[in-house]
Amino acid sequence: MSVSPSTAQGKAPTPTQVKKSALENTPVSSVHVTTPDGGPQTGAAVATQSLVTSVNGRTLSYTYSASGKQHLYRSQLNNAVIAAPNSRGVTIDFGDGSDMDGADLGALQCAPKSPLAAFADKLPTQSHTYAAAGTYTVTTTTYFCGDSGPVSKSSTQKVTIN
Repeated sequence: MSVSPSTAQGKAPTPTQVKKSALENTPVSSVHVTTPDGGPQTGAAVATQSLVTSVNGRTLSYTYSASGKQHLYRSQLNNAVIAAPNSRGVTIDFGDGSDMDGADLGALQCAPKSPLAAFADKLPTQSHTYAAAGTYTVTTTTYFCGDSGPVSKSSTQKVTIN
């Protein structure tokens, strides 16, 4: 199944690809979203994120990755401008009210007028166990340094827990 992305400013990005595995009793999905910054400049800063999931009973296994171009960062420790090899951070909300998972670069500030640099993130496969069966909306948010300052872009996918 394929869903067209939303390119209008101010709208949340939509999945551009959802896949189901051929493995019986092991649903697997992949959401791949490309989201331009949409800031007042040229929109050159961009992030692509992916969350690949599989469900076994009440346990959701997932792997997160993101890549793109973002502006440089300024260290809060010594004011140096640096290229970060990763996005500013990521959060994953499992839709069940539990604590979110994620990662953060730390003491860096976005420098939106600086040159662009490539970044790539990949978290090792992790898992989250749901307390009850149901359909949950998992929201993945990538934070990066956009053309107009810090930017966050989100994508969602539904998971069914039996």
